[in-house]
Amino acid sequence: MNGIAWNGVSAGYGATTIIEEIDLTVAPGERIGVLGRNGAGKTTMLSAMTGGAQILKGTVRAGDRDLSNLPPWARSRAGIGVVPQTRDIFRSLTVRENLMAGGGTAADMADAFALFPRLKERLGNLGADLSGGEQQMLSIARALMNRPTFLLLDEPLEGLSPLVSQDVMAAIRKLVSDRNLGCVLVEQHVGTVLDFCDRVLVLQRGRVVFSGTSDALRTRPDVLESAIGLSGVSG
Repeated sequence: MNGIAWNGVSAGYGATTIIEEIDLTVAPGERIGVLGRNGAGKTTMLSAMTGGAQILKGTVRAGDRDLSNLPPWARSRAGIGVVPQTRDIFRSLTVRENLMAGGGTAADMADAFALFPRLKERLGNLGADLSGGEQQMLSIARALMNRPTFLLLDEPLEGLSPLVSQDVMAAIRKLVSDRNLGCVLVEQHVGTVLDFCDRVLVLQRGRVVFSGTSDALRTRPDVLESAIGLSGVSG
């Protein structure tokens, strides 16, 4: 697969358009960040690729395959994994059962435990009994059960302590590097995005107002202030 792409995508829910004319291509191994204030359209952009939002104009593609009219399960089989902001776990199932429900084999689970040793320690615990950080680890592990080529992460650090956030990001870095995954990271922690990602898109009111390298965005205080609400980024 050459990559995934949003080609002139406008999308939303029902009669409401949330994002307009989004263009982005992500190659295997590439790390893309998406920044913007709450309500800017970041989650809708990911949902347009995974099947959760209605595409009103344009197409989403995986390689030369048009995914625009396919159901979410077919997009998953096309190599797209997603870690939603809501943490995609079953609270009434154990860690083992959650991973099995995600279609994981014994080898897949072993890989997940190598990435997140804490999950192996919690194997028999219910999802509801896990800490916020452990739930996020389980959500990421579930997304890996189908062996995706591309991983879409929607605010994976939300609600986590700084220490747990560091652990989760370290695991994401290792995962993306070891498997050469294409990654799209939506996150409110701007410094984390700039440190992790090769390129960044900034959304404002559903439209792209900046597209370029992380280093280039560091030199654009006008974009940081108007679209993100920051006066600058250290580092």
